[in-house]
Amino acid sequence: MAKQNAIQDDNQIFALLAHTGTAGTAETVRVVADSAGNLGVNVVSGEIVASLGTVDVLKSGTVTVSGIESMNSVGTVGVLNAGSVVVTEGTVTTNMGDLTGGTIDEISNIAGGTISAILGTVAVSGASAGTIVQVETGTIASIGNIAGGTIGIITAGTITPSTTVRTISAGTVTELTNLANLAKGTITVIPNIPGGTIGVVSSVANLAAGTVTSVGNLVGGTVGVVSSVGNLVTGTVAAVTSVSNLAAGTISAVNNIVGGTIRNDSRPTQNILTYGTTFGGGAAAYGTLIAPPGVGTSIWINDVSIVNTAGTITCAVTWGSAVVGTAVVAKGSFGATGGIQKSFPKAVNGGATNTALMAYVGAAGTADFVVSYFVSA
Repeated sequence: MAKQNAIQDDNQIFALLAHTGTAGTAETVRVVADSAGNLGVNVVSGEIVASLGTVDVLKSGTVTVSGIESMNSVGTVGVLNAGSVVVTEGTVTTNMGDLTGGTIDEISNIAGGTISAILGTVAVSGASAGTIVQVETGTIASIGNIAGGTIGIITAGTITPSTTVRTISAGTVTELTNLANLAKGTITVIPNIPGGTIGVVSSVANLAAGTVTSVGNLVGGTVGVVSSVGNLVTGTVAAVTSVSNLAAGTISAVNNIVGGTIRNDSRPTQNILTYGTTFGGGAAAYGTLIAPPGVGTSIWINDVSIVNTAGTITCAVTWGSAVVGTAVVAKGSFGATGGIQKSFPKAVNGGATNTALMAYVGAAGTADFVVSYFVSA
């Protein structure tokens, strides 16, 4: 710019002037100030040695720290309304007491160091919410709530879900205190199921110990070994490889026996009792052979025999004191040394319960009575 001489006003005090050029030969130039007396200073190069106290408002523009050898201290920047602070090299060391508001749009990379603690809440929300891609090392001591998403691997610790865990694709759950509902998936090993309901089990490789109290319906599949079956009420067993002992019950039909041995044991399943006596009198009379067995039980007859010892007499064995109808087991009129022996393919009880088995003679005389029987419901 063209050199200008300072204008001196005799009514004003002397002013400090700036100069250009070489010292001793420089011409003075005017220093520009505003109406309040504030000077405008433009630092083109060099070093600002003194501290810059407070910059109240930086309304616009850019503060670029580049090529300036040293800026020893900047006290406080009150408000940075717009623009950018660009640090192209060197180190920015700061101790930030509090960031009470505002937004940090993006932190591209934190190459090192430690964030000691986040005491408040970090909220990642909105349609453009971000993602924590990976925590490579270190420890997350506690996570209050994971509303959604996927956790790859949890090597140890405890998960306490409030209501629902969607999917655990792999790994091991060491202990599961309570599982309300497992909608789908596979559990390789379950140590103990104390109660509740399992809908469908496709395959059980081995039930090493314990008790299955009830199986509602086994529609298909294979049961390798069943040590004991208390009662098979209904249904079909397609194949039985081996039955060590069928203690009781009925097999209605055996379709095919391709090999092996069936032993017909002549011993009945009930204890068969026998009883014999001689009964007679001077006239028609009844005598008790077997007393009533008790409420709900019957005398089941396998066979009976009657032999008249002398003369001709009508004799009978009956349930109760009736000589006609369904109460009669055996009856006839027999001459001397005559009689009857009657056997039943299946034991009979005449439909009577808690009823005595009686001997009968129709006139004066004597006869021998023998019966084989058992008592059962």
